[in-house]
Amino acid sequence: MLFAGTPDGVYRVPRQPFDRAEQVFNAPVRQLQSDGDGVLAATDAGVVRMTDGGDSWTNLGLADVHAVDCTGSAIYAGGRPAELYRSDDGGETWERQESFGSFAADADWPTNPHRDEAWVRTIASLEGREILLVGVEVGGFLASTDGGESWKQFDAVPDDVHDVLPISPERWVVSCGVGGPDERGGVFETTDGGVTWTERDLGPYEYVRESCYRDRLYTAGNQTRPLWTPPEAALFVERDGELDRAAYPGEPESFVISFATSGADVLAGTNDGAILHGRGGEWEQLGTVPVAEDDQGAWGVRSLAVTEH
Repeated sequence: MLFAGTPDGVYRVPRQPFDRAEQVFNAPVRQLQSDGDGVLAATDAGVVRMTDGGDSWTNLGLADVHAVDCTGSAIYAGGRPAELYRSDDGGETWERQESFGSFAADADWPTNPHRDEAWVRTIASLEGREILLVGVEVGGFLASTDGGESWKQFDAVPDDVHDVLPISPERWVVSCGVGGPDERGGVFETTDGGVTWTERDLGPYEYVRESCYRDRLYTAGNQTRPLWTPPEAALFVERDGELDRAAYPGEPESFVISFATSGADVLAGTNDGAILHGRGGEWEQLGTVPVAEDDQGAWGVRSLAVTEH
């Protein structure tokens, strides 16, 4: 089953062509994360866990959560203000990560143009490893290699971090927008644990929301800022070490802003509510889910999560 998180809530759809999306949660969602047979959601009201295929939802506490990640027995959550929390008992209790809080308090992060303070936008960790990656919007990319005891910020990565993706202990990919002071975005990659960095070539498509990896890197970029009027977007797939443009339904007006993987399949969500399926270099549209709109455009499928049941 596939779950799509939007500003209206969560929709449940099959991983095959569909005509109808069933809403199973009706509050704004910023991120979804698969949690075994269930899904964790980052929401204004805190961390919410879905079970029973989307029929049951339980609030696990906290507030104004923008990012959630689960690895092994640990759940991490962060949001606004820029704090990081960890739970080792399935969300029953949460512990503020003092070392991250101290680092954030001392950091000289630029003021976000949309809010008056920075927040934790994205979290990712590697199971069985002490590596924890965090993106702060607008603030930058931080990593801990000792389970959160200490932190390092990498200035080679722009300040407006949207997504962090650990592919291996040494290979990390960071996707950025253009909201930092230097208005520089794109996709940045290290293959040596942050010692050196490479900016991947996306041409003019520098506003990036998310990347994913399934035997190769997938990402998508847009030429403009978050509110697309109209979008001018592109989808990229890694081939022979280079990011090549890939044709997909709805381009260039439809901008891919979220990804999920399942087996050999890659699933993508767009700013206008489309759910795409990719395999073997070919992309098809499975269907659409409702998305909130205002006079500046659609807000889209913010996040995707896959469960096996």
